[in-house]
Amino acid sequence: MKVKKNMDLKTTRVQPVVIGTSTDGKPSQPHPKRRSDLSYRTIEGETLILNRKEGHLHQLNPTASFIWDCCDGNSNIADITDRLAGAYEVDSSTARKDVEEVLSNLRSSNLLGD
Repeated sequence: MKVKKNMDLKTTRVQPVVIGTSTDGKPSQPHPKRRSDLSYRTIEGETLILNRKEGHLHQLNPTASFIWDCCDGNSNIADITDRLAGAYEVDSSTARKDVEEVLSNLRSSNLLGD
């Protein structure tokens, strides 16, 4: 099954958004959790998240997809950082920065629950 980057969902408000490039400085959630009302699917390492309420489609790169998968409400930021560092063989400082940036973008895109 092929997925187009610009999926037409019969609305003009649906736009792909790449997450993981900036930070907004908000404090991190102790145990980040994906919103349960979102539809998402991972294809070839990239995750597409559909927010039907807002009419937005978000596209995550493989690193952001890995972090998204870790947002289960049970893992804290240190756990996610350790898992990312192990999976991508990067130092913990780099992994921590990536986790914080992606979580910040997930929050600002309203993809994480409280």
